[in-house]
Amino acid sequence: NASLTLQNPECKAVVNATHYTLETPLTGCKTTMLPISDNVKVLHINNVIINPVEAGGGGLVDEDQEFKHGPFTSGPVEYDRILAEQKQPTSFIEFNCTYGKDEGISKT
Repeated sequence: NASLTLQNPECKAVVNATHYTLETPLTGCKTTMLPISDNVKVLHINNVIINPVEAGGGGLVDEDQEFKHGPFTSGPVEYDRILAEQKQPTSFIEFNCTYGKDEGISKT
């Protein structure tokens, strides 16, 4: 499975057999808040970052692993496949939510 996060990489999606679920407080995970001109609503903007499939379930292969374990531990064909997976681009999906301001909260 791909790894999904919000702009803050600590805000990771939980995955099950059919869905990815991202939960965050409205002001967390590097969410940008923009007041809307009617001064009653606030627009919250963030991005979902889709990282490519991890190789072998143990994370992506890096140069340290290559030198420690040798580049052909799983055979040259397998290693080429792992490198090809690593070069998959990371995708971004911008999303936004609009919420009414809570009248009971005062700014200080």
